[in-house]
Parts: sequence; structure tokens; C-alpha cells
Amino acid sequence: MAWVTKRTSIATAQAVFFALVAGCGSSSSTGDAALDGGVDSPSTGNEAGPISETGSGPVGSLTGTVRDQAGLVILGAKILVAGLPSVFSDAQGKFTLANIPAGAVTFTVTQNWFQPLQQSVTVAGATPVDIVLTEMPLKVDPADRTLAAAYNQTFDWTKQTLSIAIVETPTRRAFDNAVYVHNPALYRDTSAQAAIAPSPQPQIAATGASNFTFPVTSGTNQGTEALDVTTIVDSIKDTPLGPTEPADFMMWSPMINWLTEWSAAKSVSLKLVGLAVRQQGWGSNAIRPQDIEKVFLDPVTQRLWVKVVFENFVQLGSGITDDDGDGRKEVYAAIAPAHYTSEIIAALTGTYRTVTFSTHSLSAEVTKSLNEIYSTTGAQLERYIGQPFDIAGLGTIAYPFVVLKHAAGQENVILVASASGL
Repeated sequence: MAWVTKRTSIATAQAVFFALVAGCGSSSSTGDAALDGGVDSPSTGNEAGPISETGSGPVGSLTGTVRDQAGLVILGAKILVAGLPSVFSDAQGKFTLANIPAGAVTFTVTQNWFQPLQQSVTVAGATPVDIVLTEMPLKVDPADRTLAAAYNQTFDWTKQTLSIAIVETPTRRAFDNAVYVHNPALYRDTSAQAAIAPSPQPQIAATGASNFTFPVTSGTNQGTEALDVTTIVDSIKDTPLGPTEPADFMMWSPMINWLTEWSAAKSVSLKLVGLAVRQQGWGSNAIRPQDIEKVFLDPVTQRLWVKVVFENFVQLGSGITDDDGDGRKEVYAAIAPAHYTSEIIAALTGTYRTVTFSTHSLSAEVTKSLNEIYSTTGAQLERYIGQPFDIAGLGTIAYPFVVLKHAAGQENVILVASASGL
């Protein structure tokens, strides 16, 4: 499941996603605060406050910092006192709400991913307040699980425009997989593409694979093979990985995106492996005749194996079949060891696949994860955690984590369980 990535600048994508996923506490933006006149500078005095211009009495202000329960600051939280313009917390979680009539007032604080907070305080001059928001809990509603299971029994990503995925553990890898596996927005209809007949044709015989070549075209390993062509086989059972595809796979594109966030310099050689496979046109100008779909780690040898999926317009030789029954032929191979290091393996196994997140921290990962898919499909966040989502003819998802909607109308409902699996 691959596609041509038309990458926009990271700055542009992040600006778009601040408006959608504000509250990550890791980047700054003027956001909605600018639309409401900005966040005022905190006052330094504790005096009763000036007299309002209308002569209705003294006024003061509320100043403070918005944090989550773990102490992380929250960007973009909306602070409101009835009858006054709202303000938003900045990148340090700080805010000032000025021109509040002195005396007892009630203010509300809201932000996506968090439960709304209402609190009363007596305003006298510059009044400090400490605000701690409680995250909406990660969970999968049993009724939602039942609905998803029933829907997925007949789900066909090549024909339907809605997918429902459950993330059983809140890791970045699991979230990425939920977005990328059989996402209808990523399906390519290549039925009108002219056939390509590589010469000589790649094939797999009893003596092994032949006529496969995926040369790296740039970087320090330029001219070398991206894959260890001696390891290419038709079926997963012919690899050291076992009789079926391991359940803890990684999707290639989001994995590479995460590694680029982790260290662009250290992961560039591995990134070029994917480009080498994607750009092998077999003498034609066809766009992406094949691509790497999934990545598997051999726990014994610590080698990275990949699943290379061919589009149907590529005419392959004998011994190459549609092993998994998805309508496209594929092969499995190990990546040539020169393209990655033990440090990359450690990052993938230690952080990408195993570190679990709370709601707030996972929202920051969502922002980063969706940068790339936004540039490809125009993905937008249609629902946040706990906002019910009605599906015509199917029912209502009571407690989604997020619902994505893509520019062409496809939707992804993603449910996320807590680290305890509930």
C-alpha cells in the first residue's frame, strides 16, 4: 500500500495541524489567540486594579499557566469569562485574561483531548491561577469494538471509503499502522496504466530469485543494491520470520517518517532504500511500479526484512504470486545491511514500537504522524477523542480517538485503547 508522496514543507504542514491538534505543548503559534486580539502580557502588581472605562468599578486580570496532570504545559487552551473576549495559552502554557470586573467570577478552560474545566475565583488586581486539565481517557468502548469487528468482516479498502481501526496499545508504531494499513485514501486504481514487461523478467525458481535489481541512486551507498537480492523469496514462509507475517510489523512510509524525526542524518541511507525500490521503472516512465509496504525485524539476526508489493501493470515472470490474496503480487527480502545501523534498530525496537503514551502526549505524536499523509491526501481531523461519530447505515461510534477525513472524502475512524489495554 504505497503512493507517490508530494511532500509539502514541514513548516506548512505543522501550521495546518496546529489549528487541528493544538495542545501538544511543543511548538508555538499565534493560532486562534491572534484572532481574539492575542494573549495579554501578565500584570506584575497585586493592586485592586484600574477603574473600567465605563465607570462600573475596578477591574483585574487572571494570569497563569495551563498544564496537564503530568505537569506538561498545554498550548492553545481557551480561557473564557462570560462577556469578555477569550484568550489562549501560549507555547509555555501561559495566559493573561484582562479587564475582568473585580470580585467573584467563574471561568472555563477548554482544549481538545482534555475534559472541560470550570472554576471560580475572586479577582483582585492581577490574580494568579494554576490550571490543571484532566485528559480524556484512552479507551475502546465495547459497543464500538463490536461495531468495528462486524464492519471489518466485509471491509474492502479498494471499494469502500470508510475504515475503522483499533489501536490496542498507544504506541507511535501502532497508531501509524492504524492510519496506513488499508486506508482507502491511499488506494491507487492502476487499471488504466499501460503494462510494463521488464526484460529480462524478474522471476523466482527453485535455484532462487533472478533479474531483480534496485540500485541506490544517491548518497554514500550510491550504486549499491537496496535489497540483498540473494534473499528475495515469494512467500513469508520462505524467510526466517515464520509461516505467516509477524503481527508486530511496521509500515514502511510512516516508519521512515518517524526515523527522519528521530535523526534525518542517521536514517538517510535507509530512506534511500525505499526510493530505490519505488523508482525502479523497468525501462518505463511509470510512477511507482512497486513499493515497500511492510517492514519486519528478525529477532534472532536483527535484520530488517521488507514486503515489496508490485502493481498489477508490472508483468513478472514465473514463481511470483499473490501470496496474501490482496490482488497484488509481492516478494519478501532483507534490506542490504549497509543501509542501516544497530542504532536504528535500537530506536525502532525501543522507542517506536514500545513507548506508550497518554492522551496528551499521543496527541503530539498524532500531529507529527499526520504531517506526511496530509501532504498526500489532505487529511483533516474531523473528530477528537470522545466526540461521537455517526456512520450512515451502520451506527454510531461512541468514543473514537480521532476521525480523519481526506480531501477526496474518505474517512478513517481510529479507536485507541489505554496502555493497560482497556
